[in-house]
Amino acid sequence: DFKEGDRVFGNALGALAEYVVCDAEKITKVPESMRFEEASALPTTYLTGYQVLVNHGFKKRRQVTNNWRLRVSGFALMKTISKLSCCFSGCGTAGIHLAKALGASEIVAVCSGKNIEFVTEQGATGVIDYKTQSALKEYGKDYFDFVYDTVGGINYAETRKLLGSDGMFVTIAPSISIAVRYFTNMQKSKSKMIFTNHSRKDLERILDLKKEAGFEPVLQKILPFSKDSVEEGFKLLKSHRAKGKIVFVHEN
Repeated sequence: DFKEGDRVFGNALGALAEYVVCDAEKITKVPESMRFEEASALPTTYLTGYQVLVNHGFKKRRQVTNNWRLRVSGFALMKTISKLSCCFSGCGTAGIHLAKALGASEIVAVCSGKNIEFVTEQGATGVIDYKTQSALKEYGKDYFDFVYDTVGGINYAETRKLLGSDGMFVTIAPSISIAVRYFTNMQKSKSKMIFTNHSRKDLERILDLKKEAGFEPVLQKILPFSKDSVEEGFKLLKSHRAKGKIVFVHEN
């Protein structure tokens, strides 16, 4: 399906390079109207968020209801395919965009107070300031349908109380105990750790959702592809203070 000169995006090992070898099943074409910088921000955060929601949440009950409550933040919680909660990072931002595009009726973000305006602009319908508030006190037991944990370090026992009997907890930043259950094939049915499956089909579905819902990936910094800029970008990434994606641009 590809020919010389096609603009493509996706995933590859060693992508901080001028040339890379890609698996054709892990890339797809960049739409004509989309800039490379924007396309490069979609994997891996949007791919991860899409697979978390569709493979572990919306997919199961989508034929019945699109009324989920979700919580998103550095941690994330959702309510019945309509209430979602997430935490903040690039994955948290992507989680909000995708949950809204997939039909979540309520999206609660968990972040610090200084980011409340930002997450509301991205589509969160409610916000928990983790420094001064407790989701359990604000919303009560059994309120959410889904928790999407993107940064780790949360109290799983307390988080479980936020979820209804059919609620699902999915993390991409697992505790040691959750990681051990994953690698020993002993995961609980309502608590999952996942690794992203780099899929061309899912990338194309994300492009469809982006077009339908009109969301735009947040680009926090666009930097030239140089040693100093790469060090600057990764320093910001490791600080856990990045709200959006950090993109490196190679100048031909």
